[in-house]
Amino acid sequence: MDVIKAEGYTPNIFARGLGLDSMKTIGIMCPNIADNYMARAISHLEQNFHEYGYDCILGCSGHTREAKENYVKLLLSKRIDALVMVGSTYGGNGVEEKETAYIKNASKQAPVFLINSWIEGENIYCSNADDFSAAYEVTSALIRRGKKRILFLQGCGSCWAACKAEDGGLRKGAFRCRLSGTWRFEVPYQKRNSLCKRFDACV
Repeated sequence: MDVIKAEGYTPNIFARGLGLDSMKTIGIMCPNIADNYMARAISHLEQNFHEYGYDCILGCSGHTREAKENYVKLLLSKRIDALVMVGSTYGGNGVEEKETAYIKNASKQAPVFLINSWIEGENIYCSNADDFSAAYEVTSALIRRGKKRILFLQGCGSCWAACKAEDGGLRKGAFRCRLSGTWRFEVPYQKRNSLCKRFDACV
């Protein structure tokens, strides 16, 4: 130990990881880190992983299947201990299995955690929010309370897939209640107060 201290020796984490069969590293994927929700979610994940002694590698994959597959391969090549995928885009279209086959293949090498997506498979763990149903229930409740001018407000750069589901739920609720007055805007935060004054409810 005296020699190690005298020489200023620093252990090689890669060599140590090979010996322990763990790199103490988590791979995190999202489609776009500029999205407000993605940025907050990844910041929270990274802080918590660090508390347990894990480092993180981030990959921003975009939305195309080819790009997502390439990023998964890249992260797995770093010998990560687990892969966390943030965003509904990783759940595929719910119809074609080939859209998510690369995730099932990845789960054979490391545990895969999906946040706001759902895929059934071994070594795959999911936490999913039903944005469509949530928007539908909220819209229907507002209409039952007599609201007729309903605004669907989303932040600039919000997750496209989630907003599409929310918008669909809003429109379904309005259609079933025979209400035509729903509007959708994407605006910066500082302009929201003035816009909201033109409506009697906001989702």
